[in-house]
Amino acid sequence: MSEKRSDYHRAVEKGRGTLWLLWLIPLVAMMMAGWLIYKHYADKGTEIVVTFNSGKGIEAGKTPLIYQGIKIGTVTDIRIDAHDLYKVDATIVVDPRASQYITREGTKFIKVEPKVSITEISGLDTILTGVYIEVYPAGGTKEEILKQPLRFTFEGMNHYPPRRFEKGLYLTLESPDGSLSVNAPVLYNGFIVGRIVDKTLHGKRIDYTLFIEDRYRDLVDAESRFWKLSGIEVRASLAGVKVAFDSLATLLAGGIAFESPESDLSEPPKKRYRLYDTKLDTHLDERLVTIVADKAYNIDPEFSSIMYKGFRVGKIVDMHYDTEKSQTVFTVRIAEKFIHLANEKAWFWIVRPVVSIRELKGLDAVLSGPYIAFDTADIHAPRTDRFVLHDEPIPLKGKHIRLKAAHAESLKSGTAIFFKDIPIGEITKINLVPGGKTLDIDAVIFDKFTKFLNDSSMFYVKSGFEMEVSLHEIHIDSGSLETMVVGGISMVTLNKDAPKKKRDFFLYRDYKTFKKARYLASGGSFYHIETKELGSLSQGSPVLYRKLKAGEIISYKYLPKRDSIDILIFIEKNFKNLINASTRFENLSGVELEMNFPDIKLKMASMETLIHGGLVFETPDPEAAKVKNGHRFRLFDENFRKKERYTAFELWMDEAHGIKKGTRLFYKDFPIGKVDGIVLERDMIKVDVLVEKSYARLLRSDSKIWLKTFQMDLEGVRNVDNALTGPALVVTPGLSKERSASFTLSSAPPPPTYGKTGLRIVLHANRRSSLDIGSPLYYRQVPIGKVESWALGDDATHVEITVFVEPRYIHLVREHAKFYMAGAFGMEVNLMGVKIKTETLKTMVAGGIGMAVPENPGNVVRDGHIFPLFDEAEEIWTTWKPKL
Repeated sequence: MSEKRSDYHRAVEKGRGTLWLLWLIPLVAMMMAGWLIYKHYADKGTEIVVTFNSGKGIEAGKTPLIYQGIKIGTVTDIRIDAHDLYKVDATIVVDPRASQYITREGTKFIKVEPKVSITEISGLDTILTGVYIEVYPAGGTKEEILKQPLRFTFEGMNHYPPRRFEKGLYLTLESPDGSLSVNAPVLYNGFIVGRIVDKTLHGKRIDYTLFIEDRYRDLVDAESRFWKLSGIEVRASLAGVKVAFDSLATLLAGGIAFESPESDLSEPPKKRYRLYDTKLDTHLDERLVTIVADKAYNIDPEFSSIMYKGFRVGKIVDMHYDTEKSQTVFTVRIAEKFIHLANEKAWFWIVRPVVSIRELKGLDAVLSGPYIAFDTADIHAPRTDRFVLHDEPIPLKGKHIRLKAAHAESLKSGTAIFFKDIPIGEITKINLVPGGKTLDIDAVIFDKFTKFLNDSSMFYVKSGFEMEVSLHEIHIDSGSLETMVVGGISMVTLNKDAPKKKRDFFLYRDYKTFKKARYLASGGSFYHIETKELGSLSQGSPVLYRKLKAGEIISYKYLPKRDSIDILIFIEKNFKNLINASTRFENLSGVELEMNFPDIKLKMASMETLIHGGLVFETPDPEAAKVKNGHRFRLFDENFRKKERYTAFELWMDEAHGIKKGTRLFYKDFPIGKVDGIVLERDMIKVDVLVEKSYARLLRSDSKIWLKTFQMDLEGVRNVDNALTGPALVVTPGLSKERSASFTLSSAPPPPTYGKTGLRIVLHANRRSSLDIGSPLYYRQVPIGKVESWALGDDATHVEITVFVEPRYIHLVREHAKFYMAGAFGMEVNLMGVKIKTETLKTMVAGGIGMAVPENPGNVVRDGHIFPLFDEAEEIWTTWKPKL
């Protein structure tokens, strides 16, 4: 019984030892639950609220918060702002790993959505991904961020905030105007180097934050000057209209430009700069200049300017009318480089367009508007800051002269005086001389042009459009727009070395009257030339002497009583001493064509005579009697020339053979005459030929006139030049001492020996063989003459061959001489070979005659001696060796 009790007791003790494990399970469960609760809130992140102007595109549970392309939070809720019904509050849970850096004062938030404008294109990636919110921390490093106090509510931005931690240069510009947009470009020399990243309002001042890219930061220094770009610049004047803009962005949104003066001692950039309205403003001196006028002017300060010698050097900053003093007061600023010119010797005047019949000035202000111009008589004079505004420019300096005129329809005070189309002076005053018939015109020639004025200077009224028209001349002279409306005065100086004593000059009414007066003033002479035809001559045609212009034709008129034309010419002073009673004036052709193949010569007297025609003169006898001014000459025409220069003869022919007027006559390829006319008379062609008198000796009764033409046959091509020039006449003089004035055209050219002095003998031959005109006569293989002609004998039993022997070989031709055909050849064939017998190789081809003289030669023969011509030489003839 005790054992049972003992077993029961041990069983109870064993169960009591594991009971505490039951309490451990709830404890572990509670710890796990607590960890899960902690983990939930720890991973949830920090909630912040960002207020935006619009909630468009933002979705709860979907729109991410992005930093540098990494998601660090999510929008969990979006609702209308409780304080502003036009805004929305977006609740964003930020990743706990980033929350300590995001929940700081100065953190910026921007809703990124597609945006396209002139100055910005951004957020295009959200077209596919959707809108997201981008965050910009309050500093560039962790230390900078953690120094900022905590903050959990923020205002969203409408534009990207300045990334001051981005590498580059940040500047602040102060301006009273906020017209420029964020992201507008910053330009240097037209090149974009940065942009406007922010603008803020501080009272009445606008601060623009500029970002200059790091690679361009050296372009900015302490002396840099910034100005606004209006986008477009329009400059208008009478010369044209110029429209310029820096870029498309600046055209629509404006921008900022800057420049930095070049200096080796430049200081580092400043933090703040002034933003000027224009580039001119950056150079204006800070001192104000006051200009007063006794009358009111229609000037708009916004568009007007201050000009110095054509350069814009200042601007009007204020204009008002002083009612107490009845004055218009202008407050202006002038550029620093020009401010010293506004001194005690300065003269300010108004420039405005004035257009009337009597006056035209200030045309450059038609498009630009009225402006104020100034100049100074002494750039070193003391400065002053108060001036009077005048209606007229500064009084002119130069040489004052007086012009006497009978008319002054288009002239007025201020009319310009021109020299070679350059304005060198102007009229200062016009006075009516007592009696009212003439005018005294006071004028001034500017200092730098007085060297062109001297006693030989002449003046004439220059209309805006001058035109002088003749048959061969059109003279047109149009000046500037001003002279086209009101005209001007032209000055011409005839002699640059003339004295400079005169102050009074005559003003000629127009160019035509001046032109006539100029001739008289030059010291030349006038002469009359009478002619039956005017031809190509016209007013202004030149008169030449040895191709130099010696004068010109002034005018011409018809003389009814004489049925002729009277030409008035002017000869310049340097040439008038060449004119005397023997002087001959001829009509000059502008072009002379001479063709002599292979040369073709085109002679042109001058371009002037080519267009206008002209006269040329010569004086054969310099010692002839002198003639007075106005002497009358007759034009030395072609008929006079023919009588004096040529001798005429008649040439008769069966056909014209291409001969026409102008065909030339040659002697030894040298032109000595020409055909003057050709007519049909008594069924024959009669040609009138002129030969120069110095060659009339060639016209002997037995001279031959023959035709030279282009020929091409089996013997070759001859007279190639006549293929272009046409046929020509050639004279070969005879031996007769008698002259003739009538000839018949020879059917063929005479032999080359025709008309030469020598011995002529006659040879009777059985046949002509290969002989022809020009075939040689040999003695011991030396040519001593030529065949001159050949003909069939009267009884037709033989051929008569006339041979010409050169004078130096006449003594060789003796009574017992033997003549034989030198062109014949023989052959001897034997065992040693073949032997050919002939006079020369040339005679084998062209033929020839050989002569042998025996030991007993006999006397020298005379002209016409007859010899037989043998077919070949006998063997013994070759052994004869007489001493002649």
